[in-house]
Amino acid sequence: MEGEHVEMQELVPNSGNNKEGVWRGSPSVNKHQLKRELTLFHMVGLVVGGIIGSGIFISPRVVVKNSQSYGMALVIWVVAGMLAMCGGLCYSELGTLVKKAGEVAYIKQAYSFNSKKPQHLMIGELLSFLFAWSNSLLVRPASTAIILQTFGEYVTKAAEPYCDLSPKSIKMLALSALGVMMLLNCYSAKLSSMLTTSFSFVKLIAAALIISVGLWKFIDGTSSKTQPHGLFEGTSSSPANLVLAFYAALWAFDGWSNVNYATEEMTNVEKTLPRALMIGVPLVIVVYLLINLSFFAVLSIHEIVISDSEAIAIPFGYRTMGDAGLVIIPVIVACSTFGAANAGVFVVGRLNYTSARDGIFPKFLAGIHAQYRTPIPAVLFHTALSSIYICSGGIIDLLNGCSAAIWVFYSLTLFGLIIMRYTYSQTPRPFKVCLCTAVLHSYYVCNCQFIIILPDAIYRNI
Repeated sequence: MEGEHVEMQELVPNSGNNKEGVWRGSPSVNKHQLKRELTLFHMVGLVVGGIIGSGIFISPRVVVKNSQSYGMALVIWVVAGMLAMCGGLCYSELGTLVKKAGEVAYIKQAYSFNSKKPQHLMIGELLSFLFAWSNSLLVRPASTAIILQTFGEYVTKAAEPYCDLSPKSIKMLALSALGVMMLLNCYSAKLSSMLTTSFSFVKLIAAALIISVGLWKFIDGTSSKTQPHGLFEGTSSSPANLVLAFYAALWAFDGWSNVNYATEEMTNVEKTLPRALMIGVPLVIVVYLLINLSFFAVLSIHEIVISDSEAIAIPFGYRTMGDAGLVIIPVIVACSTFGAANAGVFVVGRLNYTSARDGIFPKFLAGIHAQYRTPIPAVLFHTALSSIYICSGGIIDLLNGCSAAIWVFYSLTLFGLIIMRYTYSQTPRPFKVCLCTAVLHSYYVCNCQFIIILPDAIYRNI
């Protein structure tokens, strides 16, 4: 295993002797590069698997609690999904323009403006440095730890009818799952993506089960809670509550940017990246809306709000499937969280690798295994941090404190796209967002900034 630098194509702005805005350099092909073997099928699986985790089972309760009506809850889910789609399209342009993986490369390239001026280069390097360290040391490992502890919690819930597991078993299950993911991601990127894709299919099958039950409730007439004339009855008039509901829906859609970290391993990235996002995100939007309609068909607003379980899928399962639902639904949630966590391990391994390759992290993290051609040191680094967070506990407040900073970097990345429309105006773009999408993109960024400046007192009401 060697931490050998991988020469990548460098984007040069249209300035000086390069007024045409062309690619400088050519990609070297050697055994120390990541292997380009991930197809559109794998990438759609990564998009769906990265988005659908525990969020769709937990966020509906927060959305309904704060919106206080079915109609407004559905509107919030649609708007959040459209903003995620808009962000995905903008990231498609960035991913096909900058031939490196992830926000670190995008921020560095956008805010360097003109690489011949040290002060401009320093701005891009500083912002990418801050993003990489805050994301890799805190947010991503803590997020993986939380998802895996959720996985352990729901596995124990599924096992409750058959055996009595101690609270310590949650952490043991989380660590065991993390170990499996570490081995998979060290051995083969393709195998890891296939696992994520497989769990994506499991999630879609589970979603189809929930949707079918809800649809049956509508058809047989046993549900009378969602009459059209009463959809918006009782809607909250508090802007703070509506923003909280919107934030919860956005959190459930988080993960659409994961696919950009695999651009260096995609086949035909110019076509695969936009298609993966244009297939995956709308698919998730439709699934989320149908799942919410199914929840609303079975549970009243009062039942959703007062539920003892954070995941309203559990009371839904018990109401529709009896005692079997107390096993089936936790298994579904556990599968969803496992797939999302594996997608996260895959993504953060690439984040750590590219950051080390660009000199932000220690150089040894840029190592590529000569045989497997996977970033093993970068994956091990993320696994070690995630393990520490799993064992330590009490990380949710820490994660919430840093989440605002990550939204700042999301905003910087999207604004960077606008900047590069001018600094790289002559550079050929395999994919370019249209004017209406750019308008939505601007609204998305404003939304990000609005979330950032919300007082901490509002967040504590979630």
